[in-house]
Amino acid sequence: MRKLILFLALTAIMMSALTPAQARTDRQQAEARRAERKADMIFLEALRHKEQGDLDAYADLVVRAYQTNPSDPYLGWEYGRFVMATTTPEDSATASEAYALMRDYAVDGDGARDFYTVSVTSQTADRLGRDSDARLMLKRLYESNPTRPEVAANYAQRLSLSGKADDLREALAVYDTIEAREGMSIPLSGLRMRTFMMMGDTTALLGEARRLFESSPATADYAVMAGDVYSQMGLSDSALAFYDKAIEVDPASGIAYFSRANLYLNRGDSAAYDREIFMALSQPDLDVETKADLMRDYVSKLYRDPAQRERIETLFGHLLDQHPHESAVHGLYADYLAAVGEYGRAAEQVDYQIALDPSDPNRWRLLGSLHLSLHDYPAAAATAIKAMEFFPDDTQLPLMAAAALTESGKSDEAIDLLRKAAGNPAFDSETRSDLVTSMGDALYRNGQTDSAFVYYDEAIRLNPANFLAMNNCAYFLACTDRDLDRALELIEKASAGRPDDPTTLDTYAWVLFKRRDYEKARELIDRTLALTEEAGEELSPELLEHAGDIYFMLREPDTALAFWKRALELDPSSDLLKRKVTHKTYFYE
Repeated sequence: MRKLILFLALTAIMMSALTPAQARTDRQQAEARRAERKADMIFLEALRHKEQGDLDAYADLVVRAYQTNPSDPYLGWEYGRFVMATTTPEDSATASEAYALMRDYAVDGDGARDFYTVSVTSQTADRLGRDSDARLMLKRLYESNPTRPEVAANYAQRLSLSGKADDLREALAVYDTIEAREGMSIPLSGLRMRTFMMMGDTTALLGEARRLFESSPATADYAVMAGDVYSQMGLSDSALAFYDKAIEVDPASGIAYFSRANLYLNRGDSAAYDREIFMALSQPDLDVETKADLMRDYVSKLYRDPAQRERIETLFGHLLDQHPHESAVHGLYADYLAAVGEYGRAAEQVDYQIALDPSDPNRWRLLGSLHLSLHDYPAAAATAIKAMEFFPDDTQLPLMAAAALTESGKSDEAIDLLRKAAGNPAFDSETRSDLVTSMGDALYRNGQTDSAFVYYDEAIRLNPANFLAMNNCAYFLACTDRDLDRALELIEKASAGRPDDPTTLDTYAWVLFKRRDYEKARELIDRTLALTEEAGEELSPELLEHAGDIYFMLREPDTALAFWKRALELDPSSDLLKRKVTHKTYFYE
């Protein structure tokens, strides 16, 4: 009994001695369990936000969950993935740390059995250049998912990247397993042929192309692919035989006609190329993007030849019949019509295009420009103003709208529009300078010359390199015989900035004319005429009239009269030109 009492006493003493340490352990374990539960709750909340599409909240909660329980390998993987998505390539140290967390779970931890986790981690390894890791993970995926062809193909392509003979042979073996389960296909044969090319085995490459064709001779796409391979190898006769077979089994195969057209183009047979292009574009199975690219290339070669226009119009007719609701087709037709000077019909096609897809500001600008070319200023103004509703921060549209309004005799509306646009906080000082320049132009046209010159000065202040503002201010100063010294200073700066610009040189000549420096004015007006003609542009009546005025003051009345007559032909409504031609003399305005 005494022994039992002594044992119990000793046990009690030992227990009391161990209790503080044990208690600490228990507390630590309890805290760890609480951290785990808290981290799990935070992560579940993160997933809820992810399902709702709130990715910012998801990312924040993932970070909190990992910080709450950094010993959880899966949270480490999620955290590492988040860091990788937000880390710049230059921060290699952070990327390496984040990738290490992902690798710990996906390669060495429980994630090695999860398809998604390993797939994402292998892609991350790829981005970081961790080739051995990426290859290891892809191999594991392939071995654990032998019935998934995309997994096998990814692994085989990874093997091919090394370019080593053993890896290339293994890749081919993997492709064999895919074919055994799935059968032959164009994508799979394409991968095999790429591998043969890397091995330098042309015979096997051509053999694979023929094997694909022979696996299904009645499939036009197989024949086309075989033809493309033979064509790339320079075996055009064999390639042509494959294309002919493709069209024989499927006379509506647009891609077969397209490939055969390229073969004829490479042979230099333009007549056959034209015939095949026509056939390709006429086939409904060829996708519209390919047709548009094909048509663009075809038209770019032939649009300058008037004899080809009927044929081109016929092709566009086929395209529009097949794809009446494709904005790209209407846009391509509009570009062609604009290139050949059919501005009215081009505007009609751009109208259709914008109705189908109003999201491209360039097409709105083109429509406005076409209306300007047709001198339909109200339509140009309406187009630009409507476009500004869709693109309020576009810098070109208010300029176009104001120019059209000014030409329509609505200078007050142009000025109001430009004033509002100039107050747009999204525009930089250079853009505001352009807008203020247009305000000066509109004010001058409105008879408010003093205000116009104030705005030109403001435009130059906003952008000291605004040569258009300098040019216009100098020109109108000369026209009104005001401050010709200032006009000369401005046009000299503009000319230094744009030495070969005909408009600037014309203004320079006109300022010199007003200053009675006729010899130098002639030198500049002759250069202006030459540059304009060299550029293939039409000489304006204003430029021709200036030339006539300058030559008259140099006592060459016959030359002056010839210029005035040419100007009057272009602008028969000018009373001043009529007087100069009738009386064969210069009249001061």
